Amino acid sequence: MRVFRVSGSGDSGYLFVFGDPGDGCLVRIHSQCLYGEAMGSDSCDCGPELDLALDLIYWERAGVLVYLEQEGRGAGLMVKAAGYAYSQAHRTDTFESYERLGYPHDSRNYDAAIESLHALGFLRSIKLLTNNPCKVQRLRDAGFRVERIRLYSKPRGPVAAAYLDAKRRRTGFAHGLPASRVWMWLTVAKWGARLAIGCAVAWTAWHAATRLTMNSDAAAAVMAFVLAIASTRVRWSWRSSRPISPAVAARWDAYRAGFRLARHRAPGVNTPADGVARDTAPPM
Repeated sequence: MRVFRVSGSGDSGYLFVFGDPGDGCLVRIHSQCLYGEAMGSDSCDCGPELDLALDLIYWERAGVLVYLEQEGRGAGLMVKAAGYAYSQAHRTDTFESYERLGYPHDSRNYDAAIESLHALGFLRSIKLLTNNPCKVQRLRDAGFRVERIRLYSKPRGPVAAAYLDAKRRRTGFAHGLPASRVWMWLTVAKWGARLAIGCAVAWTAWHAATRLTMNSDAAAAVMAFVLAIASTRVRWSWRSSRPISPAVAARWDAYRAGFRLARHRAPGVNTPADGVARDTAPPM
């Protein structure tokens, strides 16, 4: 891996070159997020998107990551913290919070990233790992042929799902995930199903214990075993990062963007039937 300092028009950061990439390689332009990446906040999708992008680059064994110091959509960490505080106090999304605090929704520009990609010398076309249409258009305006690969990262919780919904409504982000209300009902359905299954298991165990004429100690031991298994399952699953059951999440992950492309396909092969999410429009 090679690392270069990025500095240019307004923004700075770092450029990481993995393996031996060539023209048409995977590229991720990522804005720094201390909340999501360093502190594991469930209020955004920054950490999961970066993890997924790096996974895809690692599978390809080649790619470029441009990591820009654009905290808070370019407004800075302190403005971001003020926006979060306003959102929590007034139940607004961060876009509305920025607006009421007198800041633009998104202060970022990608001039420094574009300059650094041009400086590599071998990129004319790229496979851009992003859900942000502004990045795609900005790079196309700069002369790159861009094929977008969407990042289908599962929200860490209801707050992150609401943030994704706000980005879709306000900026046209195409993450392809259900709206926050759908996630809420999925969560309700999940816990309702678990409650029903738990009651059925407890009733079956109690019915079996009484039919087998167990003594009180044996029946208590059976019930204790059942409750221990159930409580272990609840403790393992009680996380905001699991809005749906792990089994359903695993099935979803099997079809997320680039999963089968990275494991079974050569770079550049468009296989929508295998779950690779790509734009249908040809690169410009």
